[in-house]
Amino acid sequence: MAFAASGTLTVAAIVPLSNGNCSVTTAQNIAFGALNPLVPQSVVSAAGSLTYTCKGLGHAGATVSVTLSSPTPLTLKHSGSPTYNIPYLVELPSASFVPGNGSGIISIPITAQLYGTDYQLAPAGSYTDAITVQLNP
Repeated sequence: MAFAASGTLTVAAIVPLSNGNCSVTTAQNIAFGALNPLVPQSVVSAAGSLTYTCKGLGHAGATVSVTLSSPTPLTLKHSGSPTYNIPYLVELPSASFVPGNGSGIISIPITAQLYGTDYQLAPAGSYTDAITVQLNP
């Protein structure tokens, strides 16, 4: 008569933090509005935001680094005269905390400024630019 044998083994898995991923849900544009070059303001500020969610960051939560990955200097480009640009600055937090399990929607503020001396000679027209903000879990 044969006897069956059995054994016990441990099964484990580690999901490293680097497997976390974040996705942007909304991006609120930054609009400076109408700029009057005849009566320039010393500083013009505008604000927007980036809303995102993250998954796979573990129960304790994690800090996500936030970086601007657009080339600098940042400039608003004239729609009809690409040789004329208005420089501007962007401020954003360097990090953002994501709660455990990436629960919830996180919003980070993004502010921008430009100076009157930079647009007082600007020709009339529309000026636009696009920036890229990178989230790294």
